[in-house]
Amino acid sequence: MNLEQVYQKISENKAEMVSSLSKLVSIPSVAVETPGDMPFGKAVHEAFTTMLDMGKTEGFAVFNANNYGGHIDFPGSGEGMVGVVGHLDVVPEGDGWDFEPYGGEIREMDDFCKGSEAVPCICGRGTQDD
Repeated sequence: MNLEQVYQKISENKAEMVSSLSKLVSIPSVAVETPGDMPFGKAVHEAFTTMLDMGKTEGFAVFNANNYGGHIDFPGSGEGMVGVVGHLDVVPEGDGWDFEPYGGEIREMDDFCKGSEAVPCICGRGTQDD
C-alpha cells in the first residue's frame, strides 16, 4: 500500500475514525492507583479495553499485558516494524471549559481549528496530547 492509498483509506473511513475517537474522549480516564486487576482505576481500564476492542473489531491482533499496557498489531509481510506509542489516561480536567471536557463533541469550526478546513475537531480532555 502506498501513501496515496493510505490517504484514500483515511478519507473513506474518516467518519468512523472520528466517531471512535469521540467515544474514547467521552471516558473520564483519570488515572488513580488501585489494587487488583485495574491498576490505574476503573475509567482507565474502560478506555484501555475499549481501545483493544476497537482493534479487534478492525481485524487487528491485540495483546493485554495484565491491564498495565498492551498493543494492537497488524502483521505485515515486509521487514521492519513501525510503532506508534500512545496513552489513554488524562490528567483531571480542571475548570474553565467552553464545552464538556468528556463530551467528545465533534465541531467543524474554522476559528477553533486553525488551518484545518473541513476537518472535524473533536473537543474534550486528552484530544491534543497524543
